[in-house]
Amino acid sequence: MLLLLLRHGQTEADILNVHEGRADFQMTETGHQQAERMAQYISSRFDPDVVISSTMTRTKQTTEHIVKPLNTEVVYDQRLVEWNNGVLAGLTREEALKRYPMPPNGRPLTEAIEEGESELAFRHRVEEAIYEILEKYKGSKQILIVSHGGTISHLLNILLNHSITDGMIFPTADLGLHCIEIKNDKKIVHFLNYSVDRFQ
Repeated sequence: MLLLLLRHGQTEADILNVHEGRADFQMTETGHQQAERMAQYISSRFDPDVVISSTMTRTKQTTEHIVKPLNTEVVYDQRLVEWNNGVLAGLTREEALKRYPMPPNGRPLTEAIEEGESELAFRHRVEEAIYEILEKYKGSKQILIVSHGGTISHLLNILLNHSITDGMIFPTADLGLHCIEIKNDKKIVHFLNYSVDRFQ
């Protein structure tokens, strides 16, 4: 099975330099263009049996572009949404630092940001989603998941058997694509964070 993990395109939050997370910003025109180019790339090289997307606006918009040239099932899964960053959502980064400064040694994994969720709760949510997806679609040859940077970082850590305490972070660019093959209980990493715009 090939598992493809794709991040959404550029959003208005990127332009405004604000915390996104659960703030439900739309993609910019650049984001739509990025998604169109990635849709062409994916359809020319892959043939996913199912596309599973986060339910947020930016991932839905990305998914709409991706599935246009494909003949595939689309499923939306609330568990694939970005980290619930609570009171930070929509705040400028400068304002967030003033109002909600990060503790000197960082926030404990079990401590939730006000009105949000802890990093551990985030990990558990994503873990439940990916294990259920892999079981439900175990007969599939290719699965494409469209999600968010933080969610994808957790997905990669889970798939590669990294503990949450390992501190491994996998950054993903706008429309960054990761490809992992699951074969006989082995995980073969074909590529990480491929972007049509960055590698033309």
